[in-house]
Amino acid sequence: MLPPKKGPHSVALAQALQFELTLRQADVICIWESCEDMNARGIVDRKQRWWDGLLWSHIDSAGVLTKETTKVSGVTAIHDTTQYPFLRTMIDLVPADKRFGR
Repeated sequence: MLPPKKGPHSVALAQALQFELTLRQADVICIWESCEDMNARGIVDRKQRWWDGLLWSHIDSAGVLTKETTKVSGVTAIHDTTQYPFLRTMIDLVPADKRFGR
């Protein structure tokens, strides 16, 4: 399987993470919610907050993704992304200097 030639790479990467690692959409992209506090945890923009979604910091230097799931409190998903060739290709298409959300 080849990576997409056109279109939003972020969407393809999110879909690959969900499919390959059987993660819920909420665990990958989460949702925006209203937020008046500009100092709140997460990414805040125009009185909206995005938080608890997947960040680049959830993937360590060895390629292991570790993320607490949203479905069951206290359950952590741990996946070695190097074991998923298509997913690894999608991840590697993002240059290190473009990996925001640490």
